[in-house]
Amino acid sequence: MISFEMDDQYSGWNADLRGFDYSTDAKNTVKVVSALASALYRNAELITKKSIIAVLLPMIEYLMSRQRFLFTTDPDQKEQGASPLMKGPATEVSELAALFAFSKKHSTTFKYYAEALLDKPRILNLDVEGQGSSWQSLLAMYRVTGDLKYIERAKAGADQYIAGRIATPLNDFRTITQKTGNEFWVDYTPKWFDLLEMYEETREKRFLDAAIMGARLYTNYVLAAAMYTKVLCHCQPRWQDIFWSFCTQGYCWLLRYGSA
Repeated sequence: MISFEMDDQYSGWNADLRGFDYSTDAKNTVKVVSALASALYRNAELITKKSIIAVLLPMIEYLMSRQRFLFTTDPDQKEQGASPLMKGPATEVSELAALFAFSKKHSTTFKYYAEALLDKPRILNLDVEGQGSSWQSLLAMYRVTGDLKYIERAKAGADQYIAGRIATPLNDFRTITQKTGNEFWVDYTPKWFDLLEMYEETREKRFLDAAIMGARLYTNYVLAAAMYTKVLCHCQPRWQDIFWSFCTQGYCWLLRYGSA
């Protein structure tokens, strides 16, 4: 994966615009959502000083300067919320906190913006309002500052989330929309990874239990399996499961979406 990302052709890297080509979705655009994956490469064997300068720093520069994840130099391009404006940062508080930690707390600009943007909801992707002062952002702020007020607010927010999203299971997915802060297919299950991070920080078991429940729901509806067949598959959906089938060269790949 490191080699793939470092290959400009295959990754679609646009060195001039400091982002990855996103023209398959919106013409004349580039996009960066996070620089954290590249930041982690610092500890990998394939990372070099040259690759840090070539990719990691430009990605951080992109996120700190752009208005949104999706950038364009075409002022008429409005698809998927693309913006030509340099009104950054275009990144969540949690990412700013993580970048501050990666800098070994030397780059205080990250901390400054994390604190300044905590209670300022912004639209960074599509028409979805960002994290703002969500419990995830508050957890990140606790990690940056060590201030107990942040972790107490984070725990209160996480408890409220568990009560409304896990203790009370959804009967349908009508509330999973961009207007409610959901923008991708992973949002159809609880934010189990965030809950796991909450447990790792607090060691309070209710967060681990909630994370396990969310992870079980996630693995239940995202399950890929292969079946050998010489005929075209026909998968009959049931009320709790929807099967998408794709058959080629004798293999039928099933992507299962369903309830627990």
